[in-house]
Amino acid sequence: MERAEKSEMVASLNRVFKDHGTVIVAQYTGLTVADMTSLRGRMRAAGGGVKVAKNRLVKLALQGTDAVQIADLFKGPTVIAYSKDPVAAAKVSVDFAKTNEKLVILGGAIGRTNLNPDGVKALAFAKVDQNDFAQVEAALAIFGGIWLGITVLDANQQEFANGQAWTDVPGSPIDGGHAILGGGYTPDVKFITWAQEIEFAPSFWSGSVNAVSLVEEAWVVIWPEHLGSKSFLSGIDLQQLAADYLDLTGETLTLPG
Repeated sequence: MERAEKSEMVASLNRVFKDHGTVIVAQYTGLTVADMTSLRGRMRAAGGGVKVAKNRLVKLALQGTDAVQIADLFKGPTVIAYSKDPVAAAKVSVDFAKTNEKLVILGGAIGRTNLNPDGVKALAFAKVDQNDFAQVEAALAIFGGIWLGITVLDANQQEFANGQAWTDVPGSPIDGGHAILGGGYTPDVKFITWAQEIEFAPSFWSGSVNAVSLVEEAWVVIWPEHLGSKSFLSGIDLQQLAADYLDLTGETLTLPG
């Protein structure tokens, strides 16, 4: 491939990563041309797309995008599935892998939040406005938990060690990004990280570093295992659950038949 072609490929991939909120990465060793054609067709029908490129070019294209943290997934023959819809790329990839074991899902990202292979299997994702605390509280009350993409400060590590609520500590260096599970509020949001429950102080929730919010994003997640569990389904009105999901997120919850 000539240098100009490589530059064009990197630019094209960069647009994909910037324009599509969900990116799924999989290995495809052993897939036939017919298999790839089928995967592309299914993804296109769901409003997404599929691309194959050299890993080195993909890693260059990831720079400056929200999905930059998934660069380590690109080892060996990899294929990228993507969609603007938060569920489509993941659902099509998982459904395809169920009938073709040669497609091995490695993980992906929704916005700045990493997904491991199990995370890709979630039934539904929908964005919650982290700046609207009433919406956050509603999501916690209705769905029992939300996933949060946050920026961790060095000072938060010491607060964690001391069992203290995390705060926005001016001047503290950034330790890195982190995906955590929020599970309640009394009145501050409680969350689980490093196998312990702790909470955010209000200053952390509203804080920012370099014009980036410490709480960058929030997501409702519903897992297939939940809907197949008698304990989860006991007393759950699935129609009301779908209605609450639509009211809260503006997204349609597709429940298994």
